[in-house]
Amino acid sequence: MQTTFQRKSRNSLIYYVFLFLAGLATLILRRKGIYTNDTYTGLGFGILAVSLVRIVQWSILLRNHEKQKCAEIQQTDERNIFIAKEAYAGFAALSFLFQFLLILVVGIFAPEFGTFLSFVLSGNALLLYLCFLYFHKKY
Repeated sequence: MQTTFQRKSRNSLIYYVFLFLAGLATLILRRKGIYTNDTYTGLGFGILAVSLVRIVQWSILLRNHEKQKCAEIQQTDERNIFIAKEAYAGFAALSFLFQFLLILVVGIFAPEFGTFLSFVLSGNALLLYLCFLYFHKKY
């Protein structure tokens, strides 16, 4: 019988296999000349490389029970969850502060860009806040 951690690990492995295939598809499309933009090629190669590394990591983790127990303890330990929550809260607070300062500086020195930047960064701040609420409720 699989534990919750093993199911999550297997789901993560499947997720990274799909990402690997997406990166591979991007590189194949570039090779065939459909994508001519080097940005997509770089993005595809980055996705391919990261997903390949994560596939190897998750595969080793699923096969080695000792490493699996260590990873499960590391991910379910209350201290680690608390530290992760505090780090995310600190990041969110600093992000809000810097976004406000950026809107203020751009509004003073380049008012024509200030309105657009305000909308973009306000959307980003809203997304960050919703993520904060989700993770705060989840943990």
